[in-house]
Amino acid sequence: MEDMWIKMEDLQKKLKPYIAMLAGIFSDILLILSLLTAGSSLFILINEHRTGEPCFVLGYKTVMVSSGSMEDTFSKGDLVLIEEINGKEAVPGDILLFRKGESLVLHRYIGNDSERLSSGDEAYMITKGDNNNIEDIERLAPQNVYGRAIV
Repeated sequence: MEDMWIKMEDLQKKLKPYIAMLAGIFSDILLILSLLTAGSSLFILINEHRTGEPCFVLGYKTVMVSSGSMEDTFSKGDLVLIEEINGKEAVPGDILLFRKGESLVLHRYIGNDSERLSSGDEAYMITKGDNNNIEDIERLAPQNVYGRAIV
């Protein structure tokens, strides 16, 4: 039994440098991933500021809710994952990300303005914040939709 403990101690001594090396490699990988994440985040922020358009990475992006118009679905300060879509893929009930003036808006697509749709007007989508009393006055064109919230 004593021989087994001696062999175990020898094995631990032999493995110790390899374990330390693996721990070093693991910490280096974590550092590299952290730097890549920080760099890509900085690139996205600069690109969005420069172009004024949201930047999707692998078809997704996050946005922070800046108002209470979508309460109880989203609260001010929530981070929401947005899936990049073609606006023609949107269906009523989807929560869409679109530009309204200088701001990005996250409101629910509640239906179509049938009069505008039948006249061929591209801005026919009706949107509304869940917590708002009335629908948005301006109609939305599918080409102005950036994405849909993943709820």
